Amino acid sequence: MIHPKPTEKIVIHDYILRADGVFLAPSVEIMHPEFSLERHDAASFLHQQIGSMSGVFEMMLAYLCSINARSFSDVFDCRVIGLPKGETQHGSRVIWQSNVKPEHADKFSSSKDAG
Repeated sequence: MIHPKPTEKIVIHDYILRADGVFLAPSVEIMHPEFSLERHDAASFLHQQIGSMSGVFEMMLAYLCSINARSFSDVFDCRVIGLPKGETQHGSRVIWQSNVKPEHADKFSSSKDAG
């Protein structure tokens, strides 16, 4: 058990040989009042968690890039954004986005009356 609260804990089970002869690999069980995970194979649980952590890390880097992004012009608003879940662009889940600031939009709008 790894947690000081009695209603929130992680139980890690070692190899077990059941009475019926079935051999169980190490497993993890999470007990929590709002969400819990029934006993789950430790190797697959850890594999899933590594995938989740890498996604969180990628989004954190995108966030840090976005808050430190410098615009190359006073006309554009630049930032790094995450794409919708499941979408990628050139293998990445984040992209650089530059938009014309509303106060400069008239400089970039095409006039149909010109001619």
